[in-house]
Amino acid sequence: MNTLTSPTSVSIKLLDRLEKLVQDWTVLHANGSQLLGSLSNLHQQRKLTWSFYKPATPASDDYSNSTNASMDLDVQLASHPAIVPPFLQLFPCVIDRLIMKQTCSLEKIMSSLDELVDDYRKTVNTMQALTKDAHAKSLSSLYGKVFLSTADLPTFLAADWIDTIVAGYQRELLFKEDLISKLDLRMDGNIDVTRRQWEVTQWLDLKLEVAVRDRVKLAKQTCR
Repeated sequence: MNTLTSPTSVSIKLLDRLEKLVQDWTVLHANGSQLLGSLSNLHQQRKLTWSFYKPATPASDDYSNSTNASMDLDVQLASHPAIVPPFLQLFPCVIDRLIMKQTCSLEKIMSSLDELVDDYRKTVNTMQALTKDAHAKSLSSLYGKVFLSTADLPTFLAADWIDTIVAGYQRELLFKEDLISKLDLRMDGNIDVTRRQWEVTQWLDLKLEVAVRDRVKLAKQTCR
């Protein structure tokens, strides 16, 4: 049988495509971690800036969470000037502008996170298309050569691995979509909690991914 069209060769190509998509996901995950880190830092800065206010009337969370809110409060410094930066002591009117700028920056990061989640969806959609392709190829391979050695890699086995791994990424996508949709930018929001949860990959079968990489490596050595 031509090694270019053998079941093992077909399986290698399918699993290489999966590996590329997994790497794409890994890059997106790292980008998400960076964005959430920036979001957390900026959120802390805004909380600190807000602590310098001593408005005549308490500011609501709705005010602090909206880029469209009017900055019409009388600016007064906090009751302990020692904690206020000298620049703000000299120019207290800058505080409201600084809060507005920080809030706008938070909104921009949120937009970037929405775009990131959309890229996640595109990656998972491509994974799902790969799953269908793998199953189609595995059906035709059932009537071909039966693998006899541990180095052989039947297409139906590759299709099963792809199905299992992709299912995990589908669940992980739903988890991340839910995290981002529930992000709360209010002063007492859940940004730090979301940031920690983002790093948890509870649905991915990483052990299976490692095992598959090892099998593909062995199969490639045999096909040479």
